[in-house]
Amino acid sequence: MSIFFKRPKKEELENRAKVFSILQLERQLLTGGGETIHSPSISFERLYAYVCDHTNHDPELSEAIQKNPKVLIDFRTLLKRTSTCYTPRAAAASSQKIRSREGNGCCIFFEESKAEPNQTFIVIEFYDKKKEPPRQIFVINEKQKGLKKSLPKARDGVVQFLLENNSDLFKGLTNINSEIFFK
Repeated sequence: MSIFFKRPKKEELENRAKVFSILQLERQLLTGGGETIHSPSISFERLYAYVCDHTNHDPELSEAIQKNPKVLIDFRTLLKRTSTCYTPRAAAASSQKIRSREGNGCCIFFEESKAEPNQTFIVIEFYDKKKEPPRQIFVINEKQKGLKKSLPKARDGVVQFLLENNSDLFKGLTNINSEIFFK
C-alpha cells in the first residue's frame, strides 16, 4: 500500500508551518523550556519548508542536519512520514558494485559513464506514471549524513542525472546502509 502526498498550496503550507511552530512551543513549555529536539536556531517550520520545497537550499540547515544528531532525527522522521517513494537499507552485503537499488515505488539504476570513467549516470524509474514524479532526493547514510538534491524534470516517470563517483551523494546512493527518500 502506498501513501499519496500532495504538496499543499502556499496558504495551506503557511498554516501548517504555524501549527508546527505552536506545537514546538508547546513542547518547549512542557519540557521546562530546556533544549528542544532541534537546535534553538532551527525551527520545525524551517525544517518542514526545507523538506517540502525543492527550491529551498538552506546552507545553515543543511550543516545542522550534518552535525546535529537531534536535527537529523527530526529530518529523517519527517522524511519517513512525507516521502512519496522510499528505498530502505539493503538486506545483505555484497562484494560486487551495486548496479541497482529497488525501493517502494521506484528503482534506481547506476550506469557507468563510457566517456568519463569517474562519473556515473543515475537513472531513477518511478513506477506510478499517473502521479507527479518527486522533485527531490534525500539520502541518509551510515555516517548519519543527510543529503538533499533537487531532481531534474522526469520524462515518462524516469529521471536521469550524472554524478562524480567521489561525491557524497553518489557514495550515499551506492552504500547499502543508506536510506533514500523521494519527495
